[in-house]
Amino acid sequence: MSTVLFGPAKTNATYDDVLSAPEGMTAELIDGNLYLQPRPRGVHQHIVLELSGQLHPARRKDGWVILPEVELHIPMTLVPDLSGWRAERFTELLDSAHFTVVPDWVCEVLSPSTAGYDKSIKRKTYLQRGVRFLWIIDPSDRTIEVYEAQPDASAWMLRATQTESDKALLEPFSELEIDLHRLWSLP
Repeated sequence: MSTVLFGPAKTNATYDDVLSAPEGMTAELIDGNLYLQPRPRGVHQHIVLELSGQLHPARRKDGWVILPEVELHIPMTLVPDLSGWRAERFTELLDSAHFTVVPDWVCEVLSPSTAGYDKSIKRKTYLQRGVRFLWIIDPSDRTIEVYEAQPDASAWMLRATQTESDKALLEPFSELEIDLHRLWSLP
């Protein structure tokens, strides 16, 4: 998978640039830079949908709010593949166009065109904004990397790298078994 970092589509950008992004592109605004990514491929969408479904028991049992592709204003404008908040911290209205509460957990599924950006700029921004857990899923390598922010939020600590095994217990959902085989298996 490519890890080449691509540059911003526009510098000195504003939220108006996000709103006027070309159709079929996801727009994010970080430190005044506008980043545009093509909509995800089918394999990417399958993994997001499958993982979201597998995390459903955490929503019921442990009180998580988990949403796909929400627009976060923290204060940067970011669109993670999946975002999760502990229910007691989620003070947003679900009919909002965007959310301002920093998630407790985010998940990024890598695509060839966005891998470098997700693993560098977005990962750094999530840490700076106070996200506690980050999962990076690489469909081509069939791996999940689980990161936890150090207590002082100075760096990410790699907590686990899960590869191709059948089942995994991953923070912050360690009470829930994730069936990795189902993530990699397309219908």
